[in-house]
Amino acid sequence: MSNRTRGFSYERRRLAQIKKEGGWGLRSYASKGPIDIIYIDKKGIAHLEQLKFSSRGKPRISSAEKERLMSFANKWNGSSAVISIILKEAHKQPKEVRLNG
Repeated sequence: MSNRTRGFSYERRRLAQIKKEGGWGLRSYASKGPIDIIYIDKKGIAHLEQLKFSSRGKPRISSAEKERLMSFANKWNGSSAVISIILKEAHKQPKEVRLNG
């Protein structure tokens, strides 16, 4: 299974979890931008997430991609939107790394 297939699968599972918890969201087309999913939680707070999944070892994000995400997140400082990277190892709980604050 390619990384692209695993990533798509994790995005779909993440959105299913969000909907189960009372939120609503969608995937970014082909994940070409800085974020993979956008959703509104049941409290009405917007979340923009970059998802990283690994079935072997720790999920990785390149320095260049992390820099691009930080630049994107800085544009949202002071807003009610939450910009995060979600790191998910197989068979473990996901870890959220919030990028704006």
